[in-house]
Parts: sequence; C-alpha cells; structure tokens
Amino acid sequence: MFSGPTEKCGAEYAELMAIVTALEVFVEAGWPNNIGLSILSDSQVIIRWISDISLRSWRWWKTFRKLDDLISMIGSVQIAYIPRSENKMADLLAREGASRVNLFKAWW
Repeated sequence: MFSGPTEKCGAEYAELMAIVTALEVFVEAGWPNNIGLSILSDSQVIIRWISDISLRSWRWWKTFRKLDDLISMIGSVQIAYIPRSENKMADLLAREGASRVNLFKAWW
C-alpha cells in the first residue's frame, strides 16, 4: 500500500508510476521469488503497453525499462484490469496522495 504526490502528468503516466512503485515496494519487502504478485489497474492502455513492447511510448522508455527490470527480479507478475468503481482503496489512496509531500509506503 502506498500513497504520495505525483508530478503534473497525464493519467497514463501516473498509473505507470503507480505500477512501478508497487513493484518497488514488493522488491523492498523482500518477497521476490517467494510468491507471485498480482496488480490490478484501471488503465487498459497501460496494461496493453506492459504486455506489448511495440505499443509503448518512447518518451517513457526509461520508466518501462525500470518496470521490466523489476518484473524480471520478481519473476511471476500478473497485471489485470479492474474498473475504477471496483477499486475503491486505490482511488482513495490516489486522492490522499495528492495532498502528501512525501511518498508513504507500508507493507506487512
């Protein structure tokens, strides 16, 4: 679980950075290679970009490279679509993050 400020950017980049942060939290917690990770996203565009390298935006290539490196460290990562209306916790954390100065991360 994490929440924090975002740069002024579009929705796709914000969602991409949220997924990268989720992967980072998973790695920092020491869980890679122990269990798989399932991420739910409300962005079908980002899910397509992650699945198909040829669709990725070149301007975010460094971010995608980081994402790919993190996924390879973890091994088993599944990213699936969930409508925003069904993902109330993520929506709450995103709204909360808008008023934060620093990134808040927690795992258990």
